Amino acid sequence: MNQFPADEQWITDVERGRCCRVTVPAAVENRPVPGDVILFAHAYHRHPGEPEYVKGGDSVQVSLTEVVDLGTFDPLTSKPLFHISWSPLGQFQPPEPSRSRRGKSTSPR
Repeated sequence: MNQFPADEQWITDVERGRCCRVTVPAAVENRPVPGDVILFAHAYHRHPGEPEYVKGGDSVQVSLTEVVDLGTFDPLTSKPLFHISWSPLGQFQPPEPSRSRRGKSTSPR
């Protein structure tokens, strides 16, 4: 599973369905593909280089629906850049209650 650093606001935005696409660097051997489940985990960037993940920090998983290789490289990591998309989270609409007549007796008492 690919893991990407994120701040708390980004994680909240993904959870609430306000964000459903982003451009990320990924190593060629970990190239994302549609159907992959990826993790955005709370992390800090204290210095250039690898992020520092927060132990026990917030995170959110998404299942990718679209992946586009941008054919360019991230200048900081030198990894290929990919534009990834997923279905918005937090958009679930529960089914409307059925209008069942169960519980109402039609027989005389």
